[in-house]
Amino acid sequence: MAKSSGIPRRIVDGIAAAALEPVRWPVVLGELADLLGANGASIFTLEFASRRAAGISVGDHVQARRAWAGHYAGVRFPRQGSSLPAAGLVFSDAEVASLRLPDSSRYIEDLGRSRHFYDGATTLVTNMLESGLTSATLCLSRSVQGGRFGASEAERLALFVPHLARALQVSFRVATLDDEVAALHGTLEELPSPILLVGARCDVRFANRAARRLIDAHDGLHEMADGLHAGTPRETNLLRRRVADAVAASRQGPGEQREERLRLLRRRGGPPLSITVRVVRAVGSQGGLVARTPLVMLNIDPGDRPPRANAAELCAAYGLTQAEARLALRIATGEKLGAAAGELGVTLSTAKTHLQRVFEKTNTHRQAELVRLLMGGDPVEDST
Repeated sequence: MAKSSGIPRRIVDGIAAAALEPVRWPVVLGELADLLGANGASIFTLEFASRRAAGISVGDHVQARRAWAGHYAGVRFPRQGSSLPAAGLVFSDAEVASLRLPDSSRYIEDLGRSRHFYDGATTLVTNMLESGLTSATLCLSRSVQGGRFGASEAERLALFVPHLARALQVSFRVATLDDEVAALHGTLEELPSPILLVGARCDVRFANRAARRLIDAHDGLHEMADGLHAGTPRETNLLRRRVADAVAASRQGPGEQREERLRLLRRRGGPPLSITVRVVRAVGSQGGLVARTPLVMLNIDPGDRPPRANAAELCAAYGLTQAEARLALRIATGEKLGAAAGELGVTLSTAKTHLQRVFEKTNTHRQAELVRLLMGGDPVEDST
């Protein structure tokens, strides 16, 4: 077996792997228990702020954890930094009595005696680390019939403590990041507005439910193998220029970030998509080992809201007739001209005549421009 400084390399590699893959911790504990002749092993973590504990156990400890947890429901945990041994110290049950810890409590005493694992047990315990408000303790034990743990086993376990501490710090950090990502993901999913995160080349990294519905409908935006596309090649180029401009601005530093805006026509008619483009993760510093790529957020307003004006206001502002105003309002909500004509009880030819007069009186030339006017927005940006 290959060894480094007296440590089996296989176990060291397993500890490193467990840092990113928590499912490997039971294997690591099992190998440590076998190496030191223990019948069981556990890692206990304690969060001081919430007074919550968690743990992983193998061997005889698996059956004993329920009794252990029930016992500690009534035990006062030590305060942070006051009642735990210094990180890295390995001690056996025989050494607990010699520990001179301020504000000592039953927590430490019971870890040393391990009375809830065996009738007559010998233990090895180490406080591997204190990271922020969390501590992690490793406990190995066996029946005294197998012989008490002594200095040689404690010294051997101490060789693993730096590796275990580093791995647990990574595990804590990864778990925190996982929780934060899950919370942000859930929040974005619940937003009613379509939200997209794309790479510098408009490759989709994340789409919330509202955005996925919009993309799947191919209504102004759709996804292809080379990234996000708009309804026409010119609009696609415009979208990608806006994303590229936002990324280029972020490379100049946080103070240079800016929002880019554009509007895209929808294939099915109705209000155009109003899109705000902004970098949400800037490029990392030059000194980093990982070349961090920016993510760009596309915040999409589909414009599916009632027009700001009513028929009477349109008549007063633009000199429309009641028939023309009613048609204009239906067009503004995304209704097709033929459907609007049917609802209003006029022929398609009459509806076309009304619409042409609406264009003339409002100084618009296309339905998209009329929609923007009635929705209270700016004219649709030319994508040329």
